[in-house]
Amino acid sequence: MTSPTEHTVRSPDGTEIGAVKVGSGSPLVFVHGAWNWHQHWMGVAEDLTDSHTCWVMDRRGRGRSDDGDDYAFDREIEDITALLDEAGPDASLIGHSSGAIYALETANPEYVDRLVLYEPPLHWAEGGHPDEMVNRVRVLVDAGESEEAAEMFFREEGPLDEDDLATLKSLPVWQPMVDLAPVCIREWDAILDAGLGVDRYQEMSTPTLLFAGGDNLDHEGMATEALSATLPDVQVSILEGHRHRAHLTDPTLVAAEIRAFLN
Repeated sequence: MTSPTEHTVRSPDGTEIGAVKVGSGSPLVFVHGAWNWHQHWMGVAEDLTDSHTCWVMDRRGRGRSDDGDDYAFDREIEDITALLDEAGPDASLIGHSSGAIYALETANPEYVDRLVLYEPPLHWAEGGHPDEMVNRVRVLVDAGESEEAAEMFFREEGPLDEDDLATLKSLPVWQPMVDLAPVCIREWDAILDAGLGVDRYQEMSTPTLLFAGGDNLDHEGMATEALSATLPDVQVSILEGHRHRAHLTDPTLVAAEIRAFLN
């Protein structure tokens, strides 16, 4: 495995976006979800270093990346596009959770050779119960109770039982995740305001792999089944025994599925 190196690209609004580059071969850009940062996907990236140059980004406001003055849905897409330009031609793109929504929006065949999506919450983005959940999280964050806000989110949307939540809270990643609560609020607001629907992607021609956790198929927010019936060129991989975090619980499995699809 080649040693990881740190890189920075400048988004059109001037914000510097950081990424870790590792491996060699055809380029693959990783876009993490709301409560994550690049480190959550490094296990998968490291398993792909023999066949791909992995660019594992920190989205704006996280980790190595700065935060602009004017946050908007389109800024996230511009950030990903800037990193795709740096990665080079024929790059593929993987997005997880809300990051999968931004990956979908960026997946113009001009920029993206192949696309991997892990449970984009597009049904969540279409409205309904998330508005009420987001507002309750917002009340807690505004009151300075970010940890309580994070606990509520993971109980309801994870969904995590009390044992799983206790395990998560015991890990070193917990406090950095708590600190992301205000960043997550603005992201959810932007996604909900965009009013995205699955039909928006019915003419998207980029070959796509859809991941779904086998234990998460009944989650009402995820749009895997609807997207599988909508996208013109798509295949589905069910990660049996997993939910929304197989990239953490079994990165070797996820990497193997990605490699098979991209190759």
